[in-house]
Amino acid sequence: MLLAVVIGGSVGLGTAVGAWRWRRLVRKPAVYASADPALHAVLSKLPALQEPLVPPFWCFSWWAQLAALVKLRSVLHARSVEFDVESVPLDDGGECGLAWALPSADMKPLPPTAPILCVFHTITATIEDPQLHLLCSHAMVRGMRPVVLLRRGHLGRPLLTAKFHILGFADDCRAQLRKIQLKFCDASLVALGSSAGTGLLVRTAGEDGHDSPFHAAVCICPGFDTGHGQFGKKIDPLVAPYMRKMVSQFFLEGIHAAVLTASAIRESRIDESLRSAKAATDFESFYEALSGLAGYDSVDEMNLATNPMLTARGIKKLGLVISALDDPICTMAPEYIGDTLFDGGSDPRALVLTSTGTHCAFFDGWSGMRIFTGQETWAERLGLDFLQVSLGERQSN
Repeated sequence: MLLAVVIGGSVGLGTAVGAWRWRRLVRKPAVYASADPALHAVLSKLPALQEPLVPPFWCFSWWAQLAALVKLRSVLHARSVEFDVESVPLDDGGECGLAWALPSADMKPLPPTAPILCVFHTITATIEDPQLHLLCSHAMVRGMRPVVLLRRGHLGRPLLTAKFHILGFADDCRAQLRKIQLKFCDASLVALGSSAGTGLLVRTAGEDGHDSPFHAAVCICPGFDTGHGQFGKKIDPLVAPYMRKMVSQFFLEGIHAAVLTASAIRESRIDESLRSAKAATDFESFYEALSGLAGYDSVDEMNLATNPMLTARGIKKLGLVISALDDPICTMAPEYIGDTLFDGGSDPRALVLTSTGTHCAFFDGWSGMRIFTGQETWAERLGLDFLQVSLGERQSN
C-alpha cells in the first residue's frame, strides 16, 4: 500500500512538473526587426507571429523534438517527391547540382512564371533527405517551384575533384543561380536555407547585396559566425561528437574516400588536411583541418572566404532568420539581440526567436499530430508565408 502511494505520488509530481515546464514554453515568438517599412508590412501579415507557439505536450524539450525529427518524421515520410537532378559543371573540374522537385500526378502543372524556391540544404543532406521531400512538397502545394542547390559532394556520387567545403562556395552558388535564371527567365527567385545551408545563402546574398537575385530569403537555425573559433565550440557538448562523426563519415569515409585518398598521394596539402581531420579531437579542430580540402592555404584564408557573418550586413533584400533558444547546435542567435544586424538597423532583416523548436524541428500543436501527418512545421509555415507575402507585396506595389 505504501509503495503504491509512493509510486502514485511520484508519477503525479512528475506529471505536474512536466505540465509546468510545458506551460512556461507556450508564448509568442520574440521579433527583433529593423525599422524598414517594407519589412514591417510583411511581418504584420504573418499569422504565426501573432499567436503563441504551442509545442506538443509530450514533445517540448530539445532532445524530444530532435528525436521526433530524426526518428519519427523522417521515418514516416521517407520519400514523397521525385527529383530531376542536373549537374552544374564548375571551372576547376568539380560539380555541384540542381535537384528540381517534380509535381505529383494530382498537382496542377506549374506555369513558367511560378516563383522559384531555392532550397539550401543541411550539412550532410542529399535528395534522399525526408525533410527536403516534405519541404519541397509543401512549397509546390503553395504554387512554388522548388529546386535544391546541391553542394559539392551532395549529388549522391563521388566527388569529381578532391575539393569541398562543408558550407559550400559562393562562386559555385552563382553558377547554379545562373543556370536557374536561364531556365526560367521570367520567374522570381526566393530562398530558404536550413542549418548549414544558411551559411552559403547568407554569404552569397551578402556579397551580392542589391544585385542578389533573391527577392526575399529565410534562414532557419543558422550558425551565424563560423570563424574566430566559433564553428563548433558553441555546440552542446552532448551533440558535438555526433556532429563530427556524421560529417566525417559523409565526406571522408563514404563514397568520396577513394577520390580523396588518391589525391592525397599526389598533393601534400590534401594529405596533410586528411591526416589532421582524422586526428582532430573536437568538431572545431576537425572543421579547421578541412581547410586544405577546401582549396585554402590556411584556416584564416578559409574563414575570410566562407564565414557568412563577414558579409551578412551586406544583405539588402528582405530577410528573416528563425531560431530557437533551446537549439543545442546553432546557439548564437541570442547574441544578436539588440544588434543592428536586426534590431534597430536600417536594412530589411528580422530575427524571430522562439522558446522551443530545438534545431530545425519546431513542432507545434499540443497533440503533436503534425509530426505524424507530415504537415508543415511551425518554422516552415512561417518561412514560406514570409516568402509568399514578400512576393505579394512586391506585386501590389
